[in-house]
Amino acid sequence: MKYLVYILKITNNQAPRYKRLEIVIWLLWFICILEFGLLVIFSYLTSIAIVILSILHMIGIRPFKIVKKDNPTDDLCRLVLEPADGEPVFEFQAGQFVMVRESNDSGTATYPRAFSIASAPCESASQIELGIKSQGSLSSTLCESSRGDKFNIQGPYGTFTLDKASDRLVFFAGGVGMTPFRSHVRESLLTELNQQIVLFYSGQTVCDLMYHAEFSELAVKYPNFKYVPITTRECAKDWPGECQRLNQEMFDKYIADPSLWNYMMCGPQAMMDNVRELLLARDVDVETRLRFERY
Repeated sequence: MKYLVYILKITNNQAPRYKRLEIVIWLLWFICILEFGLLVIFSYLTSIAIVILSILHMIGIRPFKIVKKDNPTDDLCRLVLEPADGEPVFEFQAGQFVMVRESNDSGTATYPRAFSIASAPCESASQIELGIKSQGSLSSTLCESSRGDKFNIQGPYGTFTLDKASDRLVFFAGGVGMTPFRSHVRESLLTELNQQIVLFYSGQTVCDLMYHAEFSELAVKYPNFKYVPITTRECAKDWPGECQRLNQEMFDKYIADPSLWNYMMCGPQAMMDNVRELLLARDVDVETRLRFERY
């Protein structure tokens, strides 16, 4: 019984499902060896574990092909992908992510990397969008890809999902950390959840704000959505947003009563540390009212 309690403690819901099953299998194998100490059990369970784990790692992996691609800057890209197997897109929640794998020359899937889904579930029956910053081998390959190129996708995963029960939400996004929030914002607005949303979207320059034009249009169309674009290294002429790092004065300008809102953030660690300090200075209980995701 004590072993089962230990298993439940370490297999938290934030780990991918196949990874939780993998941990359970290996622990059950270890328990049998510990309790019985029999070599035959060791050999038998090892063989079974290898087969099962191989299957688990392949569960849910599907081929997707690129149908649309846009490169706002040299190191940013927006990819629209659709299933290459002809089946509908998997069900997911706004804010979740997928694991993307590139197939090598032998057709074997390479080591995966996580990317948040930028499109909303309500508009993703046949396609999904990913917003990517080229900062690694796979992300660079994705940004250099062409229409028709195929990649293996597995998921969805993650708990950084839209809080549909909250009527007031503040999002803090930095750079490519915007992608889960684009899914949140579009899902909330397009399905008419009638949530009050304030979005702080920060980048060094206007070009770094990959979805700036889209959010500006949504803010005009939906009065319950307030968009605050922030640039930290330039201040363009007639810029409608802010031209400095998020600070207490800026926060107070848009959030009159911090106690009425729930908060989410995703971006560089320095940005998230700053947001946390701002909220603490306004007596916000960050343990219960602030959620975050690293990228």
